[in-house]
Amino acid sequence: MGSPGGERPNKLGSPGEERPNKLGSPGEERPNKLGSPGEERPNKLGSPGEERPNKLGSPGWRRMNVVSQFWEATDISVEGVWALAGLGLFALLFIALTLRARLGRPFAIRPLAAAECIRAAFARATETGEAMQVALGSGGLGDPSTADTLAGLYLTSYLARRAALAEVPVRVRVAEATALAGALAAMQHSAVSTGYPEAFDPGQVEFVAPQPLAYAAGVAAAIHREPLVANAMVGRYGAEVLLPGQAGVAQGLVQVGGTSDPTALPLFVATVQAPLLGEEIYALGAALGRHEHTGSLATQDVFRALIAFGILLAAVLGVLGIRLAG
Repeated sequence: MGSPGGERPNKLGSPGEERPNKLGSPGEERPNKLGSPGEERPNKLGSPGEERPNKLGSPGWRRMNVVSQFWEATDISVEGVWALAGLGLFALLFIALTLRARLGRPFAIRPLAAAECIRAAFARATETGEAMQVALGSGGLGDPSTADTLAGLYLTSYLARRAALAEVPVRVRVAEATALAGALAAMQHSAVSTGYPEAFDPGQVEFVAPQPLAYAAGVAAAIHREPLVANAMVGRYGAEVLLPGQAGVAQGLVQVGGTSDPTALPLFVATVQAPLLGEEIYALGAALGRHEHTGSLATQDVFRALIAFGILLAAVLGVLGIRLAG
């Protein structure tokens, strides 16, 4: 510890001695890692006046609004908006009514004599083992007669589905390539859906001739050549329908048929037991129990009632001298 009179060394230094300051002297300016007060720090985002680069492209691209440009480029009138709204309402109503029919709550449909004849003829074919014929006419798919051809194709599908279960032959005769493809697809799909794909025979579908008169003559020859129970002529027909119709009468067949051509309807009435008149050709699917056709038919009836009510309301307002805005 040293002598009593001796002064001990002070690790902190003598009282008058200035201790070294690690932070620097009081007057000394400490270095600033962020830079001096007057020095401008670099900005990674760029200077305030400098426009930052846009990864999406030019400034005009940033301001582009796809919806607004689509609306500006589309010329939609007020009538077009009403038509679009009516189409949307029709689609929603069609879906709702079709689902109702699928759930086992069908609508009351006026019975068609043609549907009853088809059911009775198929029952007879099941007992006798004889074939049923469907003649789709001279129309095809993708032309003005598409709706008539589709009506005939649904009848083909209806008979093929039941024929696969009962082992009843169904003969389909067409005059157009697209109708041939549609008939083959309908026959195959019907056989597969019943669980008996082996019941599908491509030879049951026959291409007769592309010309209406030649096609009608070929169908008439097939009626005389092959024993049949029934002959269903649903599709596009004209005056040539008299050839297969008369052949069916001579053979004593059960015959049904229909077309949208009014010039051929008198010939159908003269040769078949149950003609499909007017729009009945399009209601055949609903009469045979197809849910989509039932929903479509009910939706059309609702819209017919709305249109009739609108016409009646406009007439009453016109009589009273009340004019609607616009």
